[in-house]
Amino acid sequence: MALASEDLSRLIALERSIDTAHVAARNREAARHGGVAWSGFSPPPASPRAPEALAAEAREKLARLETWRASRGGRILAAVAEGQRAAAAAHAAGEAARAALSRSRPDHLQSCIAAADEMAASAQVACRAARRAQRIARQAARREAD
Repeated sequence: MALASEDLSRLIALERSIDTAHVAARNREAARHGGVAWSGFSPPPASPRAPEALAAEAREKLARLETWRASRGGRILAAVAEGQRAAAAAHAAGEAARAALSRSRPDHLQSCIAAADEMAASAQVACRAARRAQRIARQAARREAD
């Protein structure tokens, strides 16, 4: 549930920034009409949405996000993203191992071992995530074929 709370806080902050941008844009447009203008043609004054409205919009977006995350596509994409993060970490650890070997310090082998251990652990996570994405996609393909 902590994830949902973090997501809601992030979405509320996003709604505030969207609202701030909309108010600023409306105010710029109103300023353009500040000189001589025909009566009634200028836009209404801009005001930010009430905090309750921002929170309600954020809750609606969170509900849609959670529905999508629970969907087949959401689960596959989450597994793929996890695999990509782990693969990037494995790559970075491999680069650290290469850098450790290029040094001529007494601890270079220990640094290389630590980096290789991290690379192996990250690669395992990447493989598990890839298998999870495969499993979800294959199950979906079998269901669609039936």
